[in-house]
This record gives sequence, structure tokens and C-alpha cells, in this order.
Amino acid sequence: MTRIVNTCILIVLSVSVPSAISTPSVWSCPFMSPMMPPGLGPVGEDCPSDSFVHYYSCCDDNPFQCCFHFETWAIVIFGFIGLIVIVGSLFVAGKLLMGSNTNKERGVDRRF
Repeated sequence: MTRIVNTCILIVLSVSVPSAISTPSVWSCPFMSPMMPPGLGPVGEDCPSDSFVHYYSCCDDNPFQCCFHFETWAIVIFGFIGLIVIVGSLFVAGKLLMGSNTNKERGVDRRF
């Protein structure tokens, strides 16, 4: 069963990851602060370089700063992995709780 799940995960990753296109980052955010007269002060904020998993864009609430964003496919994969961990943990916890009830019904004492 585990082998089938691992194979399915590898197939999904091999199909989705190579076809993902990364979003280009901006190099710097615009021009000048609205509080500065034209020609004075720095030209926005220089954004760090991006990677295949994340990118930078100018913030919506402050267009003179760079904001960090994950790629959409990365968010989906992180969510999928998190969901698998949560469901797996609940499954293991359920098996442990049900196993202790079953052993008590049979008269098996598992105290060490």
C-alpha cells in the first residue's frame, strides 16, 4: 500500500513540477516615496533575487516595498504534504486508541 502511495506522489510531482513556470520577480519597486519631492531620495527598494519556489513583487499596501510570495504550485504542494501529515497523524492516533480498547476487551494487559 505504501509503495502505491509513493508511486502516485512521484507521478503527481513529476507531472506538475517540470511544467510549472516561475513568476518573474521585480528588480525594484517604483520610483520615489510620495513624501519626497521629485529628484530627491532613493529610487524605491531593491528586491532580492527570486528562486523557483518564491518571487518578489511590489506590495499592494505599500508599493515602495518588496513583498515575498510563494509560487502557486508550491503552496498547493505544501498544503498537500501538510494534509497528508495531519491525516496520517490522525490515522496513527486512531489506530493506537482503537488498539488499546481491543486489547482490553480480549483481556490482554499491555503494561510493562
